[in-house]
Amino acid sequence: METRLYKIMRHALCAAVMATAFAANATTTYYWLGSEADDPLDPGNYHVASSAASAVLTELPLPGDTIQIVPNGGYCIRFDDDSVAYLASLETIHMRMDTRCVIDVSTNSTVNAALHYGGSGYGTVVKRGAGTLTLTATGDNDYDTSFIVEEGELVFPQSGQTSGTTYHHYGLAVSNGCNVVLDGGLAAAAFTLMMSGGISGDGDVAYTNTSKVCTLYVGGTTKELFSGVLSGDNLKLCVYGSLMLANSANTFAYGGGRLQSNADGTLGFRKFGEKSAEATSSFGKLNDIIYLNGGSRTFLNLATEADGAQTGNRIIRDYSGATTTTFDGGAYGNFTFNGQFQAYGAQMRELVLSGDHENACTYQGSIAKNATSMCYLTKRGTGTWVLSSRTDSAREAIAGIGVENGTLRFMNLAEQGGDCSLGKASADYLFGYALKDTIANVANSNKVDYAIRLGNVRDLSEEGTLEYAADADGFCTTRKIAVTGRGRLKNSAIKSVNHKALSWTGVKSVVPPEDASLVPALSTLTLDCASTGKSTLTNITEDAGAAPLRIAKEGAGDWTLGGTLAFTGGIDVREGTLNVGTMTSSLPYLRVDSGATLNLTGDAATANSLAIDMNEGLGTISGIAFASAGTLSITNAPAEMPFTIPCDLSRCTGLSNISGWTVELDGVASQKIGAKVKSTGLTVDSRRGLVISVR
Repeated sequence: METRLYKIMRHALCAAVMATAFAANATTTYYWLGSEADDPLDPGNYHVASSAASAVLTELPLPGDTIQIVPNGGYCIRFDDDSVAYLASLETIHMRMDTRCVIDVSTNSTVNAALHYGGSGYGTVVKRGAGTLTLTATGDNDYDTSFIVEEGELVFPQSGQTSGTTYHHYGLAVSNGCNVVLDGGLAAAAFTLMMSGGISGDGDVAYTNTSKVCTLYVGGTTKELFSGVLSGDNLKLCVYGSLMLANSANTFAYGGGRLQSNADGTLGFRKFGEKSAEATSSFGKLNDIIYLNGGSRTFLNLATEADGAQTGNRIIRDYSGATTTTFDGGAYGNFTFNGQFQAYGAQMRELVLSGDHENACTYQGSIAKNATSMCYLTKRGTGTWVLSSRTDSAREAIAGIGVENGTLRFMNLAEQGGDCSLGKASADYLFGYALKDTIANVANSNKVDYAIRLGNVRDLSEEGTLEYAADADGFCTTRKIAVTGRGRLKNSAIKSVNHKALSWTGVKSVVPPEDASLVPALSTLTLDCASTGKSTLTNITEDAGAAPLRIAKEGAGDWTLGGTLAFTGGIDVREGTLNVGTMTSSLPYLRVDSGATLNLTGDAATANSLAIDMNEGLGTISGIAFASAGTLSITNAPAEMPFTIPCDLSRCTGLSNISGWTVELDGVASQKIGAKVKSTGLTVDSRRGLVISVR
């Protein structure tokens, strides 16, 4: 049996003797079906064909031959300090699907052999050992495979190529304390490097060339973090998938600051950075402009509580046509964007403020247009985004606002056409479903006559909240609000001293223009107000075919409804006071909890339904005329009869009619409660309240 040392010596002698012949011989491919523990200098580990039943070799493959690791078997070949010279003599190692080539060197080693996938899925090269491994093959696809750097340093070549060459790698994972050099400083011309599988890990990736530009395209569909430093003054970063830049001190900076995003994906950042003011950030140093050239993408905040509040004022310039750009506050939030979002072109863009973050995020910057481009602003996620105060035209590109989930808080309000947090509000609007339409299409059937839409008809469990939180008295506005599903209009102004702290005209239930089949059975608008707030809402209607609209009231403050009140979904008062003018329809649903007040100030409205949750009780109701027939629905009813519900119905009419109403206890009609039930007794006692007896 040959010793390992003898194998090494014999191979070195063979390589020297055959050097001349090798140049003229065709490459032969042999197959490896072994494990990491098998010796690459043992010819018995190589097969002449890809089958395990094929013959094995009696001599090692010759210099210039190709080794293919058989795919789909999890096979692995490992080279170390003793065998790396043999690897360097080979033409190619093909790492096909689910296979690996481990190079474990403690000394600095150079390998000219190509390492790529060989046409059948992507295998992996694993770099181990404290030494530096320098790869020197220069073909465009010589390293089109995944790389994992677990120890030491890996240096890619990309040297000596002609201008415009594109090199292909796949994924790159770099462990903490490890380094990857994209070019040893030798590139003679500008080139492009494709990392289509993305970059991840905690180690550092550097481009050290001081004269030639490397355009690094990074793709990837996963959202693994890259927490290392990405550096290079001549490194131009283009993201066409997802890249999670979890380091706040990246130093790449090409051409005065250009970062591009060219396709769908997520661009994560730990530090967004201030343009021209900060030497480093997740997006590099002095990267003033982020170019969006295609696809929809998300800017995801990766900051944590330890990082504290984050700000950024870089310019985002969108040339990508009918797409969506999203700011996601991440898990922590506490991010303020005070830069500028610029849309170029004649198609609608959707700008989404999203996230389930625990701390509010703030959009302090502008939303600008170029020529006729416009943006539809959407709020998604359970977190809160704040639109800071504006008194200029910096948000004139907003063509409509949709609040589907969570809270969109705004700080100042103006009449339609005026400058404020919510933009100018033009005469008609295009919404997110019309992104592919050009703004110039004035006949567009998707144009609507409302500025804001609350609710998400695709998920009726979600509620969209539009919150006014100014630090002074509010303003009157006729920016119409549409409700589809569940919406909330909240007044949190902290210096409200008069009845016009917030005065809004125009709310209606609508049919979703993008899909009429999405009309819910009921839409609800909740009016919310702090204890000091006094708010007014005028004109509440329903479009033909739209869902009935129910008005709910929460919060300790007052809301007053006036003008045309043509909603048909009923009234639900949980807290505070709701003052209602003249109703044009009956009330098929009425609920007023204990401690809350419903006060109809116009002509008496007729109620044919009253809902009471015994855990909440019944509050004060005035101005209601009870119909001659109706239903009293009681949930959480006590087992013993009769029982009394304290309340104040003294300013209502038709109280005697209640005695003839049907009672439902926890959803069961009184006539069906039991065989001994003969009738239901309902009376209103001026001292005790509503008395219910079933006998």
